[in-house]
Amino acid sequence: MYLNYKDRDLEYAEKCLSYAKDLYEFGMTYRGNSKGQTYYRPSDYLDELMWGSIWLYVATDEQKYMDNVESLMVEKNITEGNMFSDHWTQCWDYVLTGVFIKLATLSPNPMYKEIAEDHLDYWQNRIRSIS
Repeated sequence: MYLNYKDRDLEYAEKCLSYAKDLYEFGMTYRGNSKGQTYYRPSDYLDELMWGSIWLYVATDEQKYMDNVESLMVEKNITEGNMFSDHWTQCWDYVLTGVFIKLATLSPNPMYKEIAEDHLDYWQNRIRSIS
């Protein structure tokens, strides 16, 4: 919301950014999926932390958020020597596709562009329906 409102209503935008930072810090501090969820249980939470890191980096230009993305990638075991090849679609429970696409534009690390291109190629050219 900060990015959407910063040029229209800076006071509101800054309040949104403050809340986003607080929520992000809460998530980074208290890791795990909520025990209060019963029907929709997320399979993982690291992708959401990466997604939040990326957008806070975009909003603030603070390097600590990009550093956190790199640390979370290591936790997820996504490294130069261990390329990621899961082709799940972007959805409520999986935002890694968006993570890689956004990182391809923000990071000089070629691994992110390679993974993003592989995801997009899969969905555009390699997926086949069962008839």
